Parts: sequence; C-alpha cells; structure tokens
Amino acid sequence: MRACCAKLPFGDRQRPLVLDPLAFLKEVKMLRDAGVQVDGNLFVSNRAHVILPYHRMIEMARENAPGRVKIGYTSRGIGPAYEDKMGRRGLRVADLLDSTLLRRPSRMPAAKKI
Repeated sequence: MRACCAKLPFGDRQRPLVLDPLAFLKEVKMLRDAGVQVDGNLFVSNRAHVILPYHRMIEMARENAPGRVKIGYTSRGIGPAYEDKMGRRGLRVADLLDSTLLRRPSRMPAAKKI
C-alpha cells in the first residue's frame, strides 16, 4: 500500500503526515477487497493534515505557470498541504470532526488564499 497517510516514527515520538482522504478510502477498499483485515489494524492520527482539492489546484497551477520549467509535480497536492501544515493554517483530521469549526469561513484555509 502506498502511504497516503502514515505515522512516521522519529525516536519514541510519531509525527502525523498529510492525508488524502480520497486516496486513503480507495486504498482501504483495495485492501479490504484483497482480504486484508483493516479494522483495528490501520489507524489515522487525528493530527494528520488533510489534503484538500485546492491543494491539487495550487500544485497544478504552479506546474503549468507560464515561464516555469516543469519539474514533474505529482499533482496530488502534497507540497501545498505541507506548506499549510508548516504554516499552521491547514485543516487536521480532528478539525473535520468539529462541525462548528468548519462553518466558520475564516478558519477555512482556502479563504486565506483567495
């Protein structure tokens, strides 16, 4: 399974990476279809940052910007999602569980990029 989300060990601590929910759900389905027991064996950190559709759009816009040399981005939005993570403006899995937080437009990272 390609890691669309994982916990990467750093000594005794584990730091959550970014999660592409669409890719994650596809891969979980693929594992289940292959007979792999996923429930109770696969966990997602609530601190993992979420790759959103605008992350993909930002990456594609950068790759296709006039005058730029194409370097072969994956167009999966990983780089922009990490930028939001490092800038402390991204959404985390825990944020998706708080419906009141999601209703506040000022909290949405995309609102800050427009």
